[in-house]
Amino acid sequence: MFTFMRRFKVFNGVDDQTNFDLLIYHPRTRYIKNRPHWLAKSGKSNFVAIEKERVLNASYPIIIEAFPLNEKYSVPVDVVELKAESDETELILPTGKYMVRLTNSEGNVVEYTVDLKH
Repeated sequence: MFTFMRRFKVFNGVDDQTNFDLLIYHPRTRYIKNRPHWLAKSGKSNFVAIEKERVLNASYPIIIEAFPLNEKYSVPVDVVELKAESDETELILPTGKYMVRLTNSEGNVVEYTVDLKH
């Protein structure tokens, strides 16, 4: 059953019921470099520009994945999609060493490392 609040009145599909169990509040999201602000809110993460010049004859879109260095087959720490060459989206990564993988729409892959120090 879904519950909606409109002007502080509860609506859950039944006209005479005024109780509910849970209210979830999501603050409005602001975007910084095309990323939700709350991803970097902890202060432990860094915005990292993507080295797009490493991709020759790029065929967009491009998927960018950042893996902890030496964990190539693990779950990426961050993943973004660049839709066009003008896209300024950046990765958001905590301090550490990463292998960044760029995969274009033709399946071509380029990898490089990033070292984010304190």
